[in-house]
Amino acid sequence: MTEREAYVKMAVAHAKAIEANNEFAATLEKRLQDVPCTDELYVIKKVVRELKLGLKMAQDRERANAAQLAAAESGFFA
Repeated sequence: MTEREAYVKMAVAHAKAIEANNEFAATLEKRLQDVPCTDELYVIKKVVRELKLGLKMAQDRERANAAQLAAAESGFFA
């Protein structure tokens, strides 16, 4: 292999490596766009906390209503 052929082979390999690196960087950038930022995560966590609290309050009300109904039924049928 001549010096020129070796240089051409190296230049082609380098170009392929640069192209692969650019594709990798583009893939990373796309994945970073898909990840929510800290502010978005904070808002999501806040909504989840509010929904959990609302669910707990609804469950507590349901239990209280069931207890009231049971007490009323036991007094009615006694």
